[in-house]
Amino acid sequence: MVALDMSEADHYLINYSNLFSQIFKTKVIYFVHIIPDMTKPKNISAEFHKLFSPEYPIDEKIRNKLELDIQEIIGEQNKFEWTVEVLEGTPYGKLIHWLDVKVVDLLVVGHKKRTEGSGITTRKVTRKSKINVLFVPDKTFEILTNIVVPIDFSVNSYRALYNALEIKKSFPEVNVKALHIVSHPPLDYYAGSLSSEALWVALEEEAKLKFQKFTDKYDLPDSKIQPVFINDTTNGISKGLVKYLNENHTDLVIMGAKGHSPFETFLYGSVTETFIETYHNSPVLVVR
Repeated sequence: MVALDMSEADHYLINYSNLFSQIFKTKVIYFVHIIPDMTKPKNISAEFHKLFSPEYPIDEKIRNKLELDIQEIIGEQNKFEWTVEVLEGTPYGKLIHWLDVKVVDLLVVGHKKRTEGSGITTRKVTRKSKINVLFVPDKTFEILTNIVVPIDFSVNSYRALYNALEIKKSFPEVNVKALHIVSHPPLDYYAGSLSSEALWVALEEEAKLKFQKFTDKYDLPDSKIQPVFINDTTNGISKGLVKYLNENHTDLVIMGAKGHSPFETFLYGSVTETFIETYHNSPVLVVR
């Protein structure tokens, strides 16, 4: 399901949905626009209204406009069915309801620095959604050369890496990087027995051993994964992720969420939520 808001961002959402449909062999895409209380959306241009007679209901105008835009972008060669749904109600509540009604596997939403009153915030979606979510920022182009997967050697990391490797099957030239941020206690914890540099070396070596055990446990092809270990100099996992990604070209980030219930997602969400809310340079796929 792709949540559209009749803004410029829709172009990137439609394009990226089309790309993912090729990778994961999508059968159906539901493009959804939600009108709060059937009032006139603020972001529909005057030029658009000139195309239709005033007698047309607003939902019909929106549906026709979206169908034209989608058809122009995806063309006739797509191998999936697609429909446009124009709904009325509270945007976030309506969206979550229709995810269940349509038995959706992946939700694609825009990732703006400002929500512009849509009510579909990254925090709400990350906490409450029980399915995979792809956050697509503005000015995103459907080019995949580098995928970064933050890992902590858990089953959640495995799910994220699995999806990255599935993408690599469709795009063999893609680099899959498994990023682990090496955290460590303050040096005074060791009573001065280790220098800062020596401590970093020891912890990095330990992380490398954990990575090897991790790939062996889940039978991951480590020859297709580039491990990256960075020292946590920012005093925060999410800050470390953002710092690395801002300094290294990344086309897609894939993160593994903890569970399927809102409660489990809330417990896991402290890092994920903070990261998603502060990082806007490339799409982020949260998998469950």
